[in-house]
Amino acid sequence: MQPLSPRAREAFFAEMFQKYNNKHATFQRAYFYDPVGFMRDCIKWEEGQVLFPYQIDVANRLVQNKRLAVRGPRGLGKSMIAALLIWWYALTREGKNWKIVTSAGAWSQLTNYLWPEIHKWWFQIDWDKVGRPMPRTEKELLTTGIKLDEKGQAIAASPTDAKLIEGAHADYNLYLFDEAKAIDIKVWDAVEGGMATGIEKLFLAISTPGEEIGRFYEICTKQSGYEDWDTIHVTYQQCAEARGETYIKWAEDRKRQWGEQTQPYKNYVLGEFAQSDEGAIIPLGWIEMAVERWKEWRNQGFPGEYTGLGVDVGLGGVGSDKITMAVKYDEYKIKEIRAFARANPEVATMEIVGHAKGIADKLGRDKPIVPDIIGIGAGVGHRLAELEYNVIPFNAGAKPGPKIKDQSGEYGFLNNRAAMWIMGREILDPENKYDVCLPDIPELIGDLTSLRKMTYTSQALIKIESKDDIRARIGRSPDYADAVLQILTGIKLVRKPDFKTYVVGVGEV
Repeated sequence: MQPLSPRAREAFFAEMFQKYNNKHATFQRAYFYDPVGFMRDCIKWEEGQVLFPYQIDVANRLVQNKRLAVRGPRGLGKSMIAALLIWWYALTREGKNWKIVTSAGAWSQLTNYLWPEIHKWWFQIDWDKVGRPMPRTEKELLTTGIKLDEKGQAIAASPTDAKLIEGAHADYNLYLFDEAKAIDIKVWDAVEGGMATGIEKLFLAISTPGEEIGRFYEICTKQSGYEDWDTIHVTYQQCAEARGETYIKWAEDRKRQWGEQTQPYKNYVLGEFAQSDEGAIIPLGWIEMAVERWKEWRNQGFPGEYTGLGVDVGLGGVGSDKITMAVKYDEYKIKEIRAFARANPEVATMEIVGHAKGIADKLGRDKPIVPDIIGIGAGVGHRLAELEYNVIPFNAGAKPGPKIKDQSGEYGFLNNRAAMWIMGREILDPENKYDVCLPDIPELIGDLTSLRKMTYTSQALIKIESKDDIRARIGRSPDYADAVLQILTGIKLVRKPDFKTYVVGVGEV
């Protein structure tokens, strides 16, 4: 076959361009106001993949009502519907003056969840039906952006960067807030400025709910001034019907773990707003911020230096404590928590020592190991010290020094356990800017919200409820919290390096 002449080649490509252009224009006319049709007809669905009824409802009502706030449990598939809506809007508005702005409660929500989901569905779009070539990576499909033409683009905006959103004006705009409950009020207001002009403005805010505060809560509860918003509450029952047995088991496990009346259960399983648990010492919102920082840290590859290991010792029968070990980096970053099966009582001390030894030998045997030394923990601490590890023995029942006070400077603590929890609360308080990182582990979240009672003695000492009371209420011991709080605070609380002092109770500890 003879090669085409330059003129013939030019004519061939012009014909192909026109063919694509005509086909893409037909696609746009067909699906401009029909996101569900786009998802149904233009996606190559894999076996087992389906649109759930409530996801279809979200897509339809966004087009109908322009402003839509959606709340629901974890696992409702919000990243999936958000990603599909972004592709629908970008492809049907391509060629016009368009912009899509995505934001979230934390940058990690965008980089770890939403934008990877957008990339995932890029592979499953039927580009022949769309009538255009697949967007090229690094030119049209970016890590956190889409740029199909010179007239429009989709971007990721920081949840604290109101200025970037203020500048995202276009004739056609889609604003999409993921985990909207945590987005700053200034960012919400910046979108309102952009909604005032143009031809078409769509605004979707979607989130698991949190406390009964903030702009997302005000919108979802139809408070004065937000009557123009449509709202959807995706219920647990809807998710369970759509997702089946695995999801139902997850929900039942969380009910046993957290309890039906707790804030985590109401937020994550029922998809309902809820105040912090009555008397909870550490608010769930603070823990969620620490988890989001951990996700960002993970996305960076966990840079930092290993600085210690918290060891909570436990063994026994059903409902007894686990063996948990919290691995700390830098000052306030918990990289991971290792949980081990209950040890054989006859060889428990050596088993626990072996677990701690393995971690320390790999990461740094000179760094502090902070075991609790009540009961079998004393033997664990002794053996690790005998092996010349840097053991900081933590006795929860001992009294901290008189100079150990809460951040007000007015109150001391009845014992080290009270000091550990209250100091942990102060470290997690976002106002104090310690930037704690905590792994996204349901057991840890439940443990840290489990402490409810704090009282003051006549000696100006803070007293907290006993571990037995917590165990009776939630059906387990808060092992994950103990391991984390010991390594975050224990080094500050243990005043004497002489291990014997703690074991035999000689002198003030």
